[in-house]
Amino acid sequence: MHLHGRGCPMRYRDRVHAGRELACELAGRSAGDAVVLAVSDNGSIVAGAVARSLGAPLEVLRPDEVGSPGSVLARIVDRTVVLVDDGMTTGSTMVAACDLVREAGARRVVVGVPVAAVDAVGRARTVADEVVVLQVECDVARIADWYEVPTPLDGHHLDGQHLDGHQGANGADPGARGQGPGVLLQAG
Repeated sequence: MHLHGRGCPMRYRDRVHAGRELACELAGRSAGDAVVLAVSDNGSIVAGAVARSLGAPLEVLRPDEVGSPGSVLARIVDRTVVLVDDGMTTGSTMVAACDLVREAGARRVVVGVPVAAVDAVGRARTVADEVVVLQVECDVARIADWYEVPTPLDGHHLDGQHLDGHQGANGADPGARGQGPGVLLQAG
C-alpha cells in the first residue's frame, strides 16, 4: 500500500474541487460503459464532478429506491460502477454499497474518494475491484474537516446547481488537472 506523500494533508477548496482531483486519478480506469454512483448526498457533489470529467452518467444511490424495479440498481447490470463519496472514515457505508451493486449485477466495482482513513481503505479493498484514494490518512475523524468551504445541502446540488457548469472559487477550469499523484489501491 502506498500512502499519500505530500508531507502534510491537503484540504480541498470544496467538494467540486475534490471531485475534479479524483476524476484525474480515475481517468482511464473505468470502461466506456461506466456509471458513476454517488453513495451519499455530499458524495453526489464529488461524484458529479467525476461523472462530468469521465463523460459517464451520474446516479445517486438512495436507500428508499433499493429493491424497486426502476431503481438505479436496474441500470447497472453488467456495467462498471464507480462508487464515489466525499470521504471514508470507517468504510462501512462504502462496503455496503459495494455489496449492493455486486448483488445487483455490476461487472466491476471501483471505489473513489478524496480522503479516507487507513482502516476504511482496508475494508473497501476486501469488496471492490479497485480503490482509488487521493489521501490515505491515519486520523480521519470528520470528513467535513477536509473541505475549506462547507457545502450546504439544500437539495439543489442534485438538480445541477453544483453538478453542471460549476467553476471553482478561483474560476478554475473544471477539466484542469490537479496537483500531485493520487493513491491507487487494488483489491487483490
